[in-house]
Amino acid sequence: MKEIQRGVPQGSMLGSILFLIYTMDLPSAITHPCLEYCMYADDLQVYVHAIHGFMINPIKSSAMIISSKHSQVDTSQIDNISINNIRVPWVESVKKLGIILDCKLNFEQHVNSIYKKSYYKLKMLYQHKHELNQDTKLNLAKVLVYPHFGYCNSVY
Repeated sequence: MKEIQRGVPQGSMLGSILFLIYTMDLPSAITHPCLEYCMYADDLQVYVHAIHGFMINPIKSSAMIISSKHSQVDTSQIDNISINNIRVPWVESVKKLGIILDCKLNFEQHVNSIYKKSYYKLKMLYQHKHELNQDTKLNLAKVLVYPHFGYCNSVY
């Protein structure tokens, strides 16, 4: 067992509670009428409705056009979006709050990501199949694999 010098173990109940206490007053700091925010778990996204002296970081920004599966949008035919003369890149997909959204909203990339994460964790469990009893293996699968399938599954 490793001694912890600071912080709390990742995934612990205490860690979640302390994080909530630490971030609880963060929304009170977002007071400008042009700003809205969305908080979920350890992610904060701030949306700007009008730019009045605020700087949006173009390096961390991206643009995406969401369309149906049957219509193809050619972004080369659309004017570039620039912030402070820095071009904002067009993207096919973006990761927000742990969900990979693509321009067709088919969630193929997101499902593939869940598959890869789950496969990796099951492979790790398989390497220790002779060292663990059945109950421990089942509990580890529930803790390490199931959450990937349950997280925001109503979205896709």
